[in-house]
Amino acid sequence: MKLRKNQRGVGHHFILPLLAILLVGAIGAYLTFQSRAALGDPPRYKKGLVDDGPYASRKGASAVRDYLKGGSSNQYAFAINEGQLYHTVLNVGVKELVNVKNNGATTYIAGSLESRIDNAIKWNKANPTKRLNVHIRFHVGDRAPDKWKELCGTVRMADPQFGVAADAPRWWVKKEGKYVYRELYANAMTVLAKAVKDINARDDIKNIIGTVNAPGAAPNYPEPMILYASSAGIRRALLGGGYTAAEHNSFMTWFPTAAAPFESVGVGVELAVNPYQNITADGKYLSSDTKMYKEVAQALIDTVGAENTVIANYSAREAYTRSGLNGAYPDMYSWMSSLAKASDPVWVGVQMARPHNVAMGNSDTNEQWDDVAKWAAAQGFHFAETTGPRAKSAAKPAPHGLANLWPKSYNDDSDDIQSMKDIRKAFMKNPRPSEGMAGESTTDDEPTTPPPTGTDPGYISIIWARTAWQAANGKGCTDTAGTRTLLQNAEDMKARGLFGVGGVVLSRTPDTGNPCFANYMTRSSWADMANLRDNYNWKFISQGMNYANMTKMTKDSDRYNESGATLPLLEAKGHNRSWGAFNYANNKQDSAAQKVVTKHFGFGRKYGGGQNTKAKVTKAPYIMNTNSVNGGRCHNPDLACYSMRVVNDRRSTSVELLANVLSPKRADQWGVVQFYRLVEGKRGAIGDNFAWDCTSTDWKNRWTSQPELFCRESFLEVMDKRTTSATVADPATVAEAWDRTPSERRS
Repeated sequence: MKLRKNQRGVGHHFILPLLAILLVGAIGAYLTFQSRAALGDPPRYKKGLVDDGPYASRKGASAVRDYLKGGSSNQYAFAINEGQLYHTVLNVGVKELVNVKNNGATTYIAGSLESRIDNAIKWNKANPTKRLNVHIRFHVGDRAPDKWKELCGTVRMADPQFGVAADAPRWWVKKEGKYVYRELYANAMTVLAKAVKDINARDDIKNIIGTVNAPGAAPNYPEPMILYASSAGIRRALLGGGYTAAEHNSFMTWFPTAAAPFESVGVGVELAVNPYQNITADGKYLSSDTKMYKEVAQALIDTVGAENTVIANYSAREAYTRSGLNGAYPDMYSWMSSLAKASDPVWVGVQMARPHNVAMGNSDTNEQWDDVAKWAAAQGFHFAETTGPRAKSAAKPAPHGLANLWPKSYNDDSDDIQSMKDIRKAFMKNPRPSEGMAGESTTDDEPTTPPPTGTDPGYISIIWARTAWQAANGKGCTDTAGTRTLLQNAEDMKARGLFGVGGVVLSRTPDTGNPCFANYMTRSSWADMANLRDNYNWKFISQGMNYANMTKMTKDSDRYNESGATLPLLEAKGHNRSWGAFNYANNKQDSAAQKVVTKHFGFGRKYGGGQNTKAKVTKAPYIMNTNSVNGGRCHNPDLACYSMRVVNDRRSTSVELLANVLSPKRADQWGVVQFYRLVEGKRGAIGDNFAWDCTSTDWKNRWTSQPELFCRESFLEVMDKRTTSATVADPATVAEAWDRTPSERRS
C-alpha cells in the first residue's frame, strides 16, 4: 500500500528510539496533533474528492458505504487508504429519521442517524489516522414522511426522460391561511439539527458530521430547482394540483431560512443549484431563471452565513467544461466560481454526473472523471463528488458508460492514485472560508494554527431594535397592559451586570416624551437615551436617518445621508460610540450600500445565527451576524399554541439557542442577539391580535401573538443561562479590540 505524503501515525514509532534526544519536542507536538485528530477534529466541510455514497433507500434503511467489508479487497477503501478521499455522503430519506403527528409535531427517531452512519463510525475507530467525515443529504419528495403526504396531498411526478417517478407532497398548499408543508419541513429541520448536534458532541465520534443539505421540496434526488417540467404530463399534474410559479418562487426563497437551526450546530448547509426550472402561467416550460437560483442561494447565505454555506451542482460533465462554451450551465458555473473567490466566500463544489454522462459529447476520450475534477479545482471550487453508479442500461458504450464508473475507473490505470492525490492537492490550494477549518491542513503537510483559546471567552452584545420604549396596542398606543418599558428592561440587565445597545432611527426620535408609532409601540426620546447611557452604561448605534431601504438608492450621496451622516448628529447628542455598527433597515443591503457604510462604521448588522468570529467580521463587508429574536408559536406540540396562526409563521426563538449564542467559548468569538419589545405574564387568548402567555415555568410552553413580542420570562432565562465570564461589549469595543477601524476614522 502506498503511504500518503502526510500520513499521520505511520512510521514515527520506528524512528523514535533513534531520535528521542534530538526530536522529543517536535514529536511531542506531533503526537498532540495526532491525538486530537484521532479524537475528532472540528467539523470539516467537503474538500478534495468525496464519495457520493449509495442512493437513499426507497423502502429499507439507508446507510453509509461499508469500507471495511472484505478487508484489503474492498473495492472502495483504496480511495481512502491511498487516494486521500476523506469524505463520504449519507443519502437518506427524511421519512427514515422522524415521526410526525397529525398536528405536525415532529420527533426524532432515536438512533436513526447514528445507525445509518455506523459504517463510517466503525471505519474511523479502525483507522483513527484516516478519518472519514460524513455529509448528510436529506431526501424529501418521494422519501418524505407519509404524514407530510397525507396532510399536504400529493402530486404525481413521473418523468420518462429522467426515468424517475415520485409522489411528492404539495409544497405550495395552504390550509387556514398557513403553508402546511413549510411548517412540517421547518419542524423536521429543527429536530434533525438537534440530532446532528448531539452526534457531533459525542466524545467517541466527535464532529463526524461535516455538512447537511437543504432539500426544499425536490421530488427525487435532492435538487430542489429541478421539476422535470419539460414533461407535459408533469406540468399538467402540477398545475392541476394548484401549483403556480409565484407560490413556487415564494417557497424557494423561504426554505433556505429553515436551515437556521443548523447554523448554531457548527455544520455547513449545502444547497444544490441548477438553472432553475419553472412553469409559466400559460403552462409552458421555463428551463432557466438566472435571477432565481441566485436569490435562493443568497437566502441561504443570509441565513447561515457565507462561511457555513455550501453551493453545489450535481450535473458536472466534460461537455460543460469546454472554454468559450455558452449556455445556462457554464454561466451558472461562472457564477459559482465568483462565489468561491469573493471577499466573503462560500464553499463551492460539484458532483460529477453519472458515468454515462460525464464524458458525453467527447468521443475521443473514454475516461473523463479526472479531467472534470481538475476543471472544478481550476474554477476555485473546493470538492468534486464521485460519478456514482453506472447507467441502468448496460448498452451505453464507451465513452458514455463504464469508462467513468466509480470505483473501477478510479483505480484501473497506473496513474489513477496519483491523479486522485493531485486533484486533492489542487482543491486544497484554493482559498476557503474560515469556518470549519480548525485543525485542517492548508497543504498536504502542515496543520494550521488552531483558533486562539486564551482565558477570555469572547464578547457578547445585546441589541434593542429601534430602541423601542414599550409595546402598545390600539389607536394612540393607549393600551400597554403587561408590556415592559425599556427602562424596566435596563434594570433587569443592570442587576445581572449587563447593558444594552440601542439602534437609533434619528428622524423618529423626539427630544422628550414617548410618542406613539404606528399604533404598536411608543418611541424612546433623546432624554431617555441619555439616562440609559449615563446611569445604565448603555451604548447607541445608528439604525439610519429615516429607516430607508438602501438597496433602492442609486447614489452614494443618498447612501451616505442615510448612514454615515447620522454619526455627527449622534455624537452631538453624546453618543460617541455609534460608529461601532450600522443597523440596515429591515436587513436590506447590497454591495453598493456596504461599500459606503463600511467606510464609516466598524460593522454592518445582518440577520443570521448570531455567532461571529474575528476572522469573519474583520473581513469585508464586515458583517455583524445578529440573531433577530422572535416571539410567536410555542415549542410544545401538545399545546394549541404550537400550531396557532402568527404573522410570518414565526415560532418563539429557543431559549437554549440564544443562551448558546451568548456563551462564546473562545477569545475570537462574538455572540450578538437583538430583541424588540418584551411582555410578561398573561394577556388575552390564542387568536387575539395582542396576546401572550408567558406564565409557564417551561419556556417551551410560552407564546406571543406577534413576532416582535418576546416573553420577559424567557429573556431573563437566557440572561441567566449565558456564559457570565464573556465580556459584555458594544460593537465599537469589539472593533477596537480586533483592529477594525473604518477608513473615515483613520487619522
